[in-house]
Amino acid sequence: MQIKARLSAAGIHFLLGVFLLLFLAGFVFGVWYPPPLHDLAGGWSVFLILLMVDAVTGPLLTFIVYNAKKSVKELYRDIAIIVLIQVSALIYGMTVVYQARPIFLAFEGDRFRVISMADVGRDRLTTAAREVSLLGPTLVGTRMHSPGSVDFSLDVEKAATGDYPSFDPSRWVDYQSMVDSVKQAMRPVEYLSHAQLNHQDIASLEFMAQKMPENRVYYVPIVGRSGSAWIAILPADGNSIIGYVPIQ
Repeated sequence: MQIKARLSAAGIHFLLGVFLLLFLAGFVFGVWYPPPLHDLAGGWSVFLILLMVDAVTGPLLTFIVYNAKKSVKELYRDIAIIVLIQVSALIYGMTVVYQARPIFLAFEGDRFRVISMADVGRDRLTTAAREVSLLGPTLVGTRMHSPGSVDFSLDVEKAATGDYPSFDPSRWVDYQSMVDSVKQAMRPVEYLSHAQLNHQDIASLEFMAQKMPENRVYYVPIVGRSGSAWIAILPADGNSIIGYVPIQ
C-alpha cells in the first residue's frame, strides 16, 4: 500500500510538471526558438536537458519522501522543499535557454548567421546601444571589410577562432541598407539539386514560389552554432526571409 501511495503521489507530481513544461515548450519554441532556429542554435538540446531534469527530479523526490503516515504539516513541508528545488532548477535552466536564444539574424557577406546573447555578450550590446527583442530574432546587416585590406585579414583570423564579424554589434547596420548585398548573394532555388532536398521540402519551395509575383524564390545559406545545413528562402526583392529549408 505504501508503494502504491508513493507512486500515486509521484504520478500526480509528474503530470503537473509535464503540463508546465508543455506550456514552457510552446513559448520557447514558438517565440524564442521558432523553427529552424531551435536546430541551428541548439535550443532543443538545452531544453531537452531541462525537461529531463525537471520532469524526473520532482516526481522522484516525491516518491522518496512521501509517506501517508506523516502529518499534513510534514507533507506540506516536504513538498514545499521539493517544489523549491524544482523551481530553482527550472529558473536556472530557463535562464540558460534565455541566454542561448537567437536574438539577431545577421547577414554576413554571403550568408545569414544566427546570433545569440552568448555570441555577443551583454556588455557589447549595451555599448552598441542595441535593444534585444523578447519576441524572436531581429534581422540586421553586418558591415564587412574589403577583401585584401588589413581589417579583412584580421576578420579571417578571428573567424578561424569562432569570432565572426557579425558577433560585433558595432558593425551591425539596418538590414534594409544591405538589401543590395543580399540580392547579390541570393541564388535561385533551381540551382539546388534534388539530391540536396527531400520531396516535402521541394513541395514547400514550390508552394512559396507560387505566392511570389515571379513564381520564383531564392536562397541564402544560414548558419548557427549547431553546424546544421539550412537555407533561408527570400523573395526577389530580398527584403525579408519567408521560410527555411534544410539541405543535405
